[in-house]
Amino acid sequence: NEIDAILVYGVFGSSHWKQFLTKGSDRLPPMAKNQISEISDYMGETMSKAFEGCGKPVIGASFNLRRDSSVRRMMEKGNIPFYNGPERAVRAMDALWRYKKIRDSIQD
Repeated sequence: NEIDAILVYGVFGSSHWKQFLTKGSDRLPPMAKNQISEISDYMGETMSKAFEGCGKPVIGASFNLRRDSSVRRMMEKGNIPFYNGPERAVRAMDALWRYKKIRDSIQD
């Protein structure tokens, strides 16, 4: 397997879903408009389940994190560490890689 880890970038939270749904709100049942947070939580859980089976580390990053706390909540609900911007996420990936190399050298 040639994949060492997964970086999820550009995840949108409930404020973006609200904007998206507002544009088409005439086509949505009223109940759906009131369930944005639940939809966001469900997305986080679904993402987590999808990544569990791959056996690789998953890290998330978003440029929206400061403006949308639902992004962080969604990813934390899915047990996915999340960083404010791709640079921090890439540094975390690098730290994971260096840790693996050290661990492998000790085991040899």
